[in-house]
Amino acid sequence: MAEPDFPEDWTDERRRGFREALRARRERQVRAGQAVGLALVLVVAAGVLLRLPEAWWVPVVGAVALGGLAYRLVN
Repeated sequence: MAEPDFPEDWTDERRRGFREALRARRERQVRAGQAVGLALVLVVAAGVLLRLPEAWWVPVVGAVALGGLAYRLVN
């Protein structure tokens, strides 16, 4: 079994690549979190302001929340 690479053995280029990948991932997650949060606020606001029956918009809130959670878990 080969010995794993440890961060102190990495070259500067590999460290830069790793940091760049982490930065891009963090950026994607922040943007996705903002989009899911905005979607939740819009769905709830529309449901309340338009006085829609809760049976219509509450399941949509759950679906948006589960979709956001699934994205976070996969990413």
